[in-house]
Amino acid sequence: MAMPSSGCIALRTCITGCACSSIACAVNGSVAGNCCLSLLSTIAGKTAPHSMTEFYSYAPAPTTFDVSVGVNYVGLGTGMEGTAYLRCSDTTVYDSCYINGYSANFSWTSVPAGSYYVDMGSVFAQESGFPIPTRYEWTDSFSNGTTPYTANFSANNVVSFDVYDDI
Repeated sequence: MAMPSSGCIALRTCITGCACSSIACAVNGSVAGNCCLSLLSTIAGKTAPHSMTEFYSYAPAPTTFDVSVGVNYVGLGTGMEGTAYLRCSDTTVYDSCYINGYSANFSWTSVPAGSYYVDMGSVFAQESGFPIPTRYEWTDSFSNGTTPYTANFSANNVVSFDVYDDI
């Protein structure tokens, strides 16, 4: 639940008749349990000193997010082939997508909250069905680079990869 940008807010519940939102409900999803401002603030990712005003316009992090990927082959070879992976920051594979041709567009939806990266290290430029030296350039909603994998991210992301033959 998102908090209002101004007006009455409270740790647990508001005075009768006052339209407001509960900080505990926004952070924990419930007004039950511990309603200590410093604890709720820490759970919400805020730093000391803690105050109720830091919760104006607060919205909890989404529990899932979507990742959209576009890949284009830019070169003189016969395309690209391999498997793109969505990996957790600890390198565990969450999901994958096989790519074969000159371009591909795919998405991973409802990805559980966490830190992930897109790994294209198994996608290679091809010449007559054989892998050739490959170079990568990518941009996403947060950064860009020239590695076969993106930086870690933990929110909705749109990723664009260009795969080049490097001969």
